[in-house]
Amino acid sequence: MLYKLVIEYTEIRGIQADLANMPSVLAGTLYQIDVKDGNTTTVHNFKPIDRAVEIYDVAARLSPQKLPNSVRAILSAKPDLLQITYQAADTKLTFIIDQTAIINIIRGYMPRLYILVFSLYSLLGIILYFVIRRFYVAPLNTLTSTLTAFAKDPTTARPPSKALHINKEFQDAATALVDLQRNTITEMRQRDRLADIGEAVAKINHDIRNVLSSATLVADALLNSQDKQVKRTAPHVVRSLEQAVDLCQSMMDYLVAVPDPQLSTFSMRDITNELTDSSKMQITYSGPAKIHADRKMMQRIFLNLARNSINAGATKLHIDIWRAGHLGIIDISDNGHGIPRQQWDGLFQAFKSHGRGGTGLGLAITQDLVAAQGGHVKLSRSNENGTEFRIQLPVEIFQMSDDRHQPSWWPKLNLAS
Repeated sequence: MLYKLVIEYTEIRGIQADLANMPSVLAGTLYQIDVKDGNTTTVHNFKPIDRAVEIYDVAARLSPQKLPNSVRAILSAKPDLLQITYQAADTKLTFIIDQTAIINIIRGYMPRLYILVFSLYSLLGIILYFVIRRFYVAPLNTLTSTLTAFAKDPTTARPPSKALHINKEFQDAATALVDLQRNTITEMRQRDRLADIGEAVAKINHDIRNVLSSATLVADALLNSQDKQVKRTAPHVVRSLEQAVDLCQSMMDYLVAVPDPQLSTFSMRDITNELTDSSKMQITYSGPAKIHADRKMMQRIFLNLARNSINAGATKLHIDIWRAGHLGIIDISDNGHGIPRQQWDGLFQAFKSHGRGGTGLGLAITQDLVAAQGGHVKLSRSNENGTEFRIQLPVEIFQMSDDRHQPSWWPKLNLAS
């Protein structure tokens, strides 16, 4: 547009009478021309300036700040006037024109521009779709199908497809998949072997228990013998047989899967009385009169911990049950000589007993029984003054009142034997 105006002005050669006949003036587009020649400035007015004038520098670079003005001008029904300048040698021509003609030209190109932009975006979208499908969706589907097939039949390894070698991320996933399948199959084979061994041990264990039961009856008869030598050695035989029976029973308990807990509300007084009779220890208790849990499991848990305490030289056992937020806490402490620090790490591992005559299964079974009820057991302290284990169970063990939101709603029961 600027060069068109310069050409029109050059053809007229600046004659005032002829300037009015310039096509841009006749079309009503050109409002004013300022001609600066040296130190002289001549102003040619063709129409009154009736709105704001936007100054546009042809030599300046396009900037993002000008975009809003351009968009506003295109959308405006009556855009601002535009001032543009042309510099040639000593002559400087400044034109003030109506932007409507320029905007009409731009609006004429808009449909084609929209089509071009839409076509470019469509082409870009198609390319992007195929790139994502080729480099991400296809390998991901292959990985998913391989994992699904392995989940259905984990005894057979499936080599990863070559589609997973398309980039480093999927190559790492393929490597991890191979390791997962190999380790899983190895563990399953080991599990099957252990299951076979466990079944065989269970059968042998059953036969051994029958033999030991018969031997125990004979040992009981020996206790009543009149022979002094026999009578002196009979208690040692009985204790040995009892330890062997306990070992067989512990082995059976460990090999058999822990059943689902059968919850019920039971008296802690009955539990402590049974525990006293079984362990021959002095039992003290502080806590609710009743709790809601699996009675058989809790009895076995207390008995296993009591036997551990006896092995540690304890004569007294204290049980304290209290509430901490959403947890029911059971603390079991004794007055034994404690557990050495170096034995703490493998304390709940099976067959890791450090006590004389122990099986190493008591704490392992205890951990399984607590976990079956949704809880957790840990060693909270152990020193020369005794040992304390802490069992954390869901707060539902306190289901005896509608006032469970109270911090100490349960009836306290203090028992000492």
